[in-house]
Amino acid sequence: MLFDVAVARCHAETGNLREARAALARAEQWIDSAVTDRPRWAALFCPTQASAAHHTAKALRALGDPVEAERYLYFSHQVWDAQTHTRIRAISAAEVGLLRWRNGDYVGAANMWRSAAPILSTVSSDRAAKQLAKIRRHAPELVGGAVT
Repeated sequence: MLFDVAVARCHAETGNLREARAALARAEQWIDSAVTDRPRWAALFCPTQASAAHHTAKALRALGDPVEAERYLYFSHQVWDAQTHTRIRAISAAEVGLLRWRNGDYVGAANMWRSAAPILSTVSSDRAAKQLAKIRRHAPELVGGAVT
């Protein structure tokens, strides 16, 4: 499953749309199901479901389907445990908000950012800082400080 999703994303981002859709079709039944039979090496790094859904979202965005991309990105966000994966959950909330903003759902974006911004502002991480800067560009009142 992870391999098919990764292949789909690679194909999508290089313009091989037919191959990307075929790889996503192979992985579809596993992407948002409760996969219990996963390789131990994958489970050591992250929830397989979160990773698969995240890369599916990126493939769908590259395929030009921002609505489905947002759905999978939000699903990935929901899989991350707020207690054990606080930083990545906040980063994923920021990413969902950015995709919602691009899709014209400004209220939905702001709702995601309200939960993410306080966490991201306390984390020392390049990824967190980049997401916070993106939020600041669109909704500086949620972050504080000047627009960059």
